Amino acid sequence: MLKVKNFKPRFFAKKAGLPPGDIDQGERGYQEEETDLCLIRYHEGGFTTEKAADLNRLTPGAEQERLWLRVRGLGDIPLLKKVCDAIGIHKLHLEDILSPYLRPKLEKLSRGLFFVGTHYEIEKTSELFSGSNISIFFSDRLLVTFESQKDFILDAIEERIVKRNGVVHEKSLNYLFYALLDILNDSHYVVLDTLSEALESLEELVMKEPGPATLNRLYHVRKIVLDIKKNIWSFREVSAKLNIFWSREEEPDLSLYRADLHDHVAQCLDMVETMREMISGLVELHMSAVSNRMNEVMKILTIAGSIFIPLTFIAGVYGMNFDFMPELKWRFGYPAILIIMSLLAAGMLIFFKKKKWF
Repeated sequence: MLKVKNFKPRFFAKKAGLPPGDIDQGERGYQEEETDLCLIRYHEGGFTTEKAADLNRLTPGAEQERLWLRVRGLGDIPLLKKVCDAIGIHKLHLEDILSPYLRPKLEKLSRGLFFVGTHYEIEKTSELFSGSNISIFFSDRLLVTFESQKDFILDAIEERIVKRNGVVHEKSLNYLFYALLDILNDSHYVVLDTLSEALESLEELVMKEPGPATLNRLYHVRKIVLDIKKNIWSFREVSAKLNIFWSREEEPDLSLYRADLHDHVAQCLDMVETMREMISGLVELHMSAVSNRMNEVMKILTIAGSIFIPLTFIAGVYGMNFDFMPELKWRFGYPAILIIMSLLAAGMLIFFKKKKWF
């Protein structure tokens, strides 16, 4: 059964009353993670990777060189502050980086663009639905990603650069920024596919075994769908803002990619809306199935009661023990009454069967 990992209320309740941008107090969702820095320098001719990168060397060595700094793990707050100071990110944005389950948003800063969002996934073994933060700072020659240590979704983009798959190494950092947003949006398809399979199995379960357990599973899936819907809905705003921030005159070759991203977000929204309607239909179907099962039980009890009403009447008449009841002294009175009662019950059963009442 799908399970939900959600600590949003507990996290934000700890931050109540603290000044804006305060990250030294209250609870953080990634305090157990270590923070590693990896700087990827790439261009059309090749790439280099620097582990434990020096923050003083965040400048391109050549004109066509692009820099991608991957900050893996969000537990080392002092190091994160140094990174933010080096690239010019305000402490309020650092607070967003460390806040779990934020809705996706895109902001235009003086030195570039800042994106923060949540990558949702469903673990195959435990079927646990959870999310982790992914934040991106993007400027002309430098792109910085802040990722959870347990999240590996951006490894696919690095693999494209290393193996020279696609056109990432040929394009500007604008394309890399688009590719990161695109792979985040594509991760929604994986979650939605898992939810679709869960809904198919629930549809069969609703018809076969309606009950509290089935209804509980329905509401679990409904909660996941609502969380995904909020995330994708905000992601659509990010896609729309990206079209505004990047005019077609500045990046004409990326206009098709931006349109493709917008179309994929719209497709995900359509899928979520369809699933939400399916869940509402399944809840109604579940209520109808429970009601039908109750009606079947009541019908059987009514038929049994209808059969015993005349039998009870006959037994009551001969149970009055009046003196002048000749049948009481008849030798075959008892078996005769039993035969009459049996024939009466059998006749009523045949009548109900012909009426197709059971």
